[in-house]
This record gives sequence, structure tokens and C-alpha cells, in this order.
Amino acid sequence: MFPVIDDWEAFKTRVRLVCDLIFKAIQGEINLASVDEKTGVQAVERKIIRKNGNQRTEYEYKQNGTTCLMAAVDVGTGDI
Repeated sequence: MFPVIDDWEAFKTRVRLVCDLIFKAIQGEINLASVDEKTGVQAVERKIIRKNGNQRTEYEYKQNGTTCLMAAVDVGTGDI
């Protein structure tokens, strides 16, 4: 949460670069996308028990493996 910054000049250079890119995207000079990924999302569904034609929901889940969730936002327009 509070990283230790050893080289402040290199840090300021990188921050300035990112801020310049964001400013250019807002002005419409460039297209800039910010992308995030969440891996290892469990794909689960409830097991259904059929007894005498009635449906009951089981407390256990059927495992369907994992999936990945990705999202992106256009920094200049805010569109997702």
C-alpha cells in the first residue's frame, strides 16, 4: 500500500509519462485503454435435485472450472 521509492527521479519520470498519456487521451490526440484482468474466477452452479417432478436446490455446487474476467475502459471517453 505504501511502496518504498528508492529512485525519486525515475519515479517522477514515469508519473509524468503516465500523466501526459492520460492528458493526450482526454484531449483526443491518442487512443488509450486501461485494461484489468481477474483470473481464477470460479464458475459454479447449484446442483438441482429432481424428486417426484419437483425441483429442489441442493446446497452443494457443481464445479465448472475457472474462468477469467477482463475489463477495459477508454481513458479519453470513459467508455467501457
